[in-house]
Amino acid sequence: MIPGFGAKLDMSKFGIIDVKNKKISMVFHYWEEEITDTQLTNLKSIISEFKSISISKGIIPILIYIPTATHVYAELYSAESNNQFINRVKKTKGNPSLEALIMIAGQLDLDLINLLPVFKSEASKGHLLYHSFDTHWNREGRQPAASFIASYLKNDVRVH
Repeated sequence: MIPGFGAKLDMSKFGIIDVKNKKISMVFHYWEEEITDTQLTNLKSIISEFKSISISKGIIPILIYIPTATHVYAELYSAESNNQFINRVKKTKGNPSLEALIMIAGQLDLDLINLLPVFKSEASKGHLLYHSFDTHWNREGRQPAASFIASYLKNDVRVH
């Protein structure tokens, strides 16, 4: 229990990551779960409507996949992490949200900017892109995302 809050801590969300031999404590708020057929259908419907509205207004629709800290850092866990966290990392497989977005983007002929490879590359260089106890990017996260998106918009956008 957290004194004064009456809630139990979910220890599977608290880990220590090893980024370039630097141990960093982090909270991992979001973990992948399977996407149901209903969720997939609803997501495709929303994105299809987004595409239609965008095109009707003369806007080129583009999807952007924004990975969570879990997607970027969980696999860099340190053996010093608690067992609940390590077990959760080991049993979490795949990335259903990204897979769904890739599939829908393909079906609807939409560009998809995937920031996961960019963020994993930055993490491998020792950069911490998120606040340790928050879901938001820090300055080191915002900069490569902005640069990658700007480059994509300048060089790779398809006209629909």
